[in-house]
Parts: sequence; structure tokens; C-alpha cells
Amino acid sequence: MNVMLLFIINLMLLLLHPFYLSVNDIKFNNSNKSIEGTLKVTIHDLESSLTKIHHKTIDLHKADTTGQIRVLQNYLKPRLQFFDQQQPIDYQVIGFEVDGVDLFVYYESLHLSQPRSLKVKSEVLYEFSSQEINIVNIEIGDKKTSKKLVFPENEVIFF
Repeated sequence: MNVMLLFIINLMLLLLHPFYLSVNDIKFNNSNKSIEGTLKVTIHDLESSLTKIHHKTIDLHKADTTGQIRVLQNYLKPRLQFFDQQQPIDYQVIGFEVDGVDLFVYYESLHLSQPRSLKVKSEVLYEFSSQEINIVNIEIGDKKTSKKLVFPENEVIFF
């Protein structure tokens, strides 16, 4: 009986403990010669970070997508960066969508040749929580891999 009670208490504590997680899916599109990505974050966490940064309430549920894309672009540029052979890769936020508690941000680089290696620097939501974990999934050609960045780690090199 005591073992079952301990199990239930541990399970409840686990369920009550919040997870701070973002997932970044990155793919090199050979036909477009660009990096295409999707960043998935919890919308509440990102809105809280943006509100703190801008000192005003930021609501990503509103219909002003042009203004919201600009806010997302300004937030991500210093916190999500890509490098090929130490050369920065520029990208633009091209859209986003809200799906329940999640926000999906879509971005795309300018035209470039297939990267030989790719360095990803990610500090997404690090100002929100020191427990933030950034998962980075990447696909270049026939190579696929995933890496995990746990605060304060902020860089991974693929291939």
C-alpha cells in the first residue's frame, strides 16, 4: 500500500511540474536552395517573454499578422542564429499559426548552397525560464539528427 501511495504522489508531482520546451525542425530544401524551419513553442511562454521585453502586453492571438511577424522576427533574430562554415545565414519569419497552447513559427533562409556543416545557436525562451530546453532536429540531404540544448547551453554543430 505504501509503495502505491508513493507512486501516486511522485506521479502527481511529475504532472504538476511544468516543462519548458521548444522544438526547432530545420530542413535544407535542395530544390529551393534554402533552409526551411518550424519553431514550436508554448504561446503563453513566448507572450510572457515578449511582454517583459516590450514592457506592454503582447497578444499573438490578434489578427494583425504583419505586426506580429515583425515582433517574432525581432525576437528570434538575436536568439536563433545559423552559421555555415562560420558565415551567418540570414532568414526571415514567413508566418505563424496558433494551435491550442502551441505557436508554430515558420522561417526560411535566402538562397544558399547546401551547408557542409551547420551551427545552430539557440537561446529561445532562455529569458523566460532557466529550465528551458531547446530541441533541434535537422535534415540536410540524407542526413538527419537531433540535439538537445539545456539552459545555459546555446550552440550545437551538425555534421
